[in-house]
This record gives sequence, structure tokens and C-alpha cells, in this order.
Amino acid sequence: MGQAETTPLPGAIGRYRITRKIGEGGMGVVYAGFDPELQRDVAVKLIRSGQFRGNTQRASDRLRREAQITAQLAHPNVVTIYDVGESDDGVYIAMELVDGPSLARWMRQDARTWREVVSMFFGAGRGLAAAHDEGLIHRDFKPSNVLVGDRRARVVDFGLAHDGPVRSRAPAPTADVLSTAPSDSGRGRVDDILTTSSVTTTTNGAGDVSVTISSLREGSPVGDVESTTGDAMTITVDGDDPVTVEGSVTTTGHFVGTPAYMAAEQFLGGDADARSDQFSFCVSLYEGLYGERPFEGKTASEIARNVVAGNIRPTPGRARVPGWIRNILLRGLDPDPQQRHESVKALLASVWFTARVMFD
Repeated sequence: MGQAETTPLPGAIGRYRITRKIGEGGMGVVYAGFDPELQRDVAVKLIRSGQFRGNTQRASDRLRREAQITAQLAHPNVVTIYDVGESDDGVYIAMELVDGPSLARWMRQDARTWREVVSMFFGAGRGLAAAHDEGLIHRDFKPSNVLVGDRRARVVDFGLAHDGPVRSRAPAPTADVLSTAPSDSGRGRVDDILTTSSVTTTTNGAGDVSVTISSLREGSPVGDVESTTGDAMTITVDGDDPVTVEGSVTTTGHFVGTPAYMAAEQFLGGDADARSDQFSFCVSLYEGLYGERPFEGKTASEIARNVVAGNIRPTPGRARVPGWIRNILLRGLDPDPQQRHESVKALLASVWFTARVMFD
């Protein structure tokens, strides 16, 4: 971790002058910079050469693919991509610089009314729906993958996005890739669970922790987990739940996404499609409204059991959220994709229409 904290700031990446580091995660580093040719501020996402030992080309291809996918989405609620290229430091994407926190941090910064939360998520939902209109599935929608700036939500990190439905490969039933244990570790967040034969962490000054399970394989966007060995490593998720990434775990398949936000079909190895994104959106909105996620679980397998069974927590007693919003969310959280809303756009329409009826 010390190496990540002491890495010197590059003077430039490509033609972009770098001014400061914004954050660091499993797939790279994000800097604020300036484009001298077009005279505008930018964010530059960089994957350094050697980030994935022996898999530099795969990492490069992944980042280029993310840029190509996101560049298709000209929408006010999706971060705009300006450029993709290679420098001596690695492959990079230059994109719109959003001067603001992630939606996850925005929710924690102040006590938000349910109207404020719904309004901000409405924008994020419009961005997600725009991706679906282009036939793109995000597969990792969560509050930390939405940025808030100028009172507007923008969806980011299409690194796991896919054109159309994609088959999820389920983890082995006995494998517990994530489990919890008491921890004295600092506050942080699991940003990405990819695949690995070794587990590493990086951290930034804000206390965010990302877990990278690397060793990508051909034929899969994120590769297969063959086995992990070594000592268990404990971190925290969202600063609350201590989570251990276990050593000496053997499993087949891979997590595509973040387990706390994954739909039943992703755990079971079914097709992940737009309704899987809808499920993740509803988990995220539920979290924003109620201050807790809808499905209990300290481990990935516990969360999966509750998601597949449709065991949603009771309404918190402190909640001041209208029942009609909860009913709309419950439909989007159904374990059967066919029972969910027809689309994210239909879900948003239900919210808008019911709000008009209730308050006009």
C-alpha cells in the first residue's frame, strides 16, 4: 500500500498535463489534468504498464473497450469520453472531469430527504437507460460508479459493460470468495472483484480500498478464478462491514460485478441483461433511501442466498419513505427477472407517474 501512496505524480500523460490524483482503484489511477490543445480540464484514467503482470495487452484492450463503449453514449447522465491512447506510463482514457463526489459519498455527506435521493437517482437511472437503449449492459452499477457534479448524476466505469446479454458463470456453491471477520482495518470499499491467483490491495488518501484479483485469461472479459492461496486479508466495505477476502479458497467461475449489488441470475450463472442492471439500480436506490441494503449478508454466499430467495429486510422503523416507492423497488428486486419492471425506463416512469398522482 505504501507504494501506491508514494507514487510520484506524472507531469503529463499523452498531451494532458496532470495536476493531481483523484483516486486509485483495482483497474488503475485517475488524475485531474488539463488539455492544452482544447483548453479544458479533463480526468485521465491510466492503467500503468505492468499493472497486470504478463497481461499488459489484455489490460490495454479492456481500457480501450471501456472507452469505445462509453463513447457511444452521448447523454447528460453519462460521463463523456474525449480520447483514448497510450503513453510511456500505460494506456489511458481522457474524459469529462466531474467536480464532485461519487453518489456513495454524496449520500453520506449530509442527511438527504427521500425526494433528494430519488431525484439524484432518477438522473443516474436515465444514464443507465440510455446505455440500455444502445444495447449496452453495465453489469456493475452501484453508487460508487456514479459521480455527482453540478447537481447532476453521471454514470461511469463501463469497464464491465457488454453488448447485449452475457452469461454469468456462477461461483462454486462451497466457495466463499468474500467472508467477514472482526477487523481493525481502516475504512474503505471493495471497488472491484476481478480474478486472481494472488490478492492485492491499493488505497488512497481518502481511505478507499480496492481489491484486485488479477491474472486475466483469454476468452473472458475478466477471467476465471482458479484458486487463491495464502493468508486471509480483512478490509471493510463502505466503512461499516468488515470483509475478508479468504486465502485457500478454491472456486470456478468469476464475479462480474460487486456481490452486494448482484442479481440472482448473476449468482446462479444465468444471463445478465438490462434487468440485472435494474436490480442493481434498485439495490442502490434502496440503500440511499433506507441507509441499508435490502438483502442481509456478511458474506457473498449469505447475500446470494437472500437474493435468490427474495428475502428482503423489513422496512426500517426509522424510515420516512413513502410506501409506494418501496413497492416499486420491491418489484425491481424480484429474484425472477421476468417479474421485474419491463425496463429501467419503465421503472422511472412508474416513479414519475406515481409521484405526480400523489402530490399534484
